[in-house]
Amino acid sequence: MRLSLLLLFVLLCSCSGWNKFAKQENKPFTESDYLDGFNNEVSKYGLKNGETILDLGSLTGKFSSIIFRYYPQSKIVLEDVYNMKPHLYNYSFVQNDTIYKYKTNRTFKKGRPDKIPSRPNTFNTIICRKTYHEFNNNNKLKMLSEMHRVLKDNGVLLVVDVIPNYEGQRDAGCKNLYLKWDNVQKEVVKNGFELLSVDSTSYNLLDSTYHNYFILKFKKLKSEERNWGITTL
Repeated sequence: MRLSLLLLFVLLCSCSGWNKFAKQENKPFTESDYLDGFNNEVSKYGLKNGETILDLGSLTGKFSSIIFRYYPQSKIVLEDVYNMKPHLYNYSFVQNDTIYKYKTNRTFKKGRPDKIPSRPNTFNTIICRKTYHEFNNNNKLKMLSEMHRVLKDNGVLLVVDVIPNYEGQRDAGCKNLYLKWDNVQKEVVKNGFELLSVDSTSYNLLDSTYHNYFILKFKKLKSEERNWGITTL
């Protein structure tokens, strides 16, 4: 109970940074605004240069192209259930000297809703950004198992998703419900992961809307440490 209250307090406090961007809602966004928003979010990920990263549900890989600007020695695998042609954000701060390196250090793989097409123990980090709520219950269990399989021991899973503004709010695209962060963290912990931190951000880099986002950071538990009773809420 105390842990839940503490995590809620941290989440609410970190959301206070939202006001900076909310005040700009009626103003045109500049490249500087996008870069500020990106820094605010990704600085909380704790990524390291040289890691092998899976962008799960990557679409075209725009978000990863900007991550690569800061971590140019990393290898990024884009995975999505759709055949998307990867491309970059069309901003000068992305396209300076990173285009060639990004193209040679990223790979796109078409996956399935219940399967990640990678070998076991491949990735240091999985970024599941605005994707977790798109899994239905059956596929969610399989994908949690798949994420555990392809992460290295002590690898990190980042679940970043929209904090709903009201009970029953749905994604306008996939029509699925947005999930409460505390339910997500309980679900992931029950399926082979340890919660490391809870944070939030208030800026949607991809479509410039003004949502609050939770950032849940988990560590993969080794086989002998995990609870093999696969469970969903």
